[in-house]
Amino acid sequence: MAFVSFMTFACPQWDFRQVLEAALRHGYHGIEFRCDARHEHGVEVWSSADERASWVKKLRAADVFPCCLATSLQLIEAADVDALELRLQLAADIECPAVRVFCGPPPPGWEMPRVIELLGDHLRAAGDRASEHDVMVLLETHDTVSRGVDAAAAVQHANHLNVAINYDNLHPYRHGESVEQTFKAIGPLVRHCHLHDALNRREQVVIQPFGEGEMPMDDMAAALFATGYEGFISGEWFHQQYGDTPDDALERFHADVTALCQRLGVPLAER
Repeated sequence: MAFVSFMTFACPQWDFRQVLEAALRHGYHGIEFRCDARHEHGVEVWSSADERASWVKKLRAADVFPCCLATSLQLIEAADVDALELRLQLAADIECPAVRVFCGPPPPGWEMPRVIELLGDHLRAAGDRASEHDVMVLLETHDTVSRGVDAAAAVQHANHLNVAINYDNLHPYRHGESVEQTFKAIGPLVRHCHLHDALNRREQVVIQPFGEGEMPMDDMAAALFATGYEGFISGEWFHQQYGDTPDDALERFHADVTALCQRLGVPLAER
């Protein structure tokens, strides 16, 4: 079973009401709120308790799930482990089960084993904080740990029930890792997924609609579902990468995920 969501980079200038109405209009099951990026939805650490309670009420009434809170935090930095606390509280308050984090750039000259050890230590500390809020911390396959083998090594070093992986299909592949290698490493650790087609360029991210890029999309999705994954397939794109307007892009991404699931024989949850 699969569910469809979108990150609010699809519509950064929309307020909370507009984002929620779009989710309903286009048949989405969930919304991935991007905080720390000056989006207009208002789901940020400075929001009030009344605002948070209102959002929960509206999301419940619409039967739309806040599937992930996507942050900019880079947990190679100890300061960002501390900064995570407010994001964990925000996620808990809006009944969101997970907070996305990055690794970030290590100090110059560090080799990967040293990065993995420090990142894993920081993820363990983050997991301790997350467990107090009943929230997961999800390390994205991105930047320094774009390859699944490296992201998995950091999560395994953390060895914490509240720490897992957000699989972004683009980054492992464009860093030279095969789909088979990626899922051999991360398979049982994935709790959320960003799925997009793109050009296969290591030096530049160029997201494309499904079928217009160079990612083996069906192979990637099939490998994900073969692990038993039954979570969200979340759309992430910027500006007009998926359509001329937010509505155009949201409609097309939902149709693309629906067609992908149909090809693979994976049931898509009803709305």
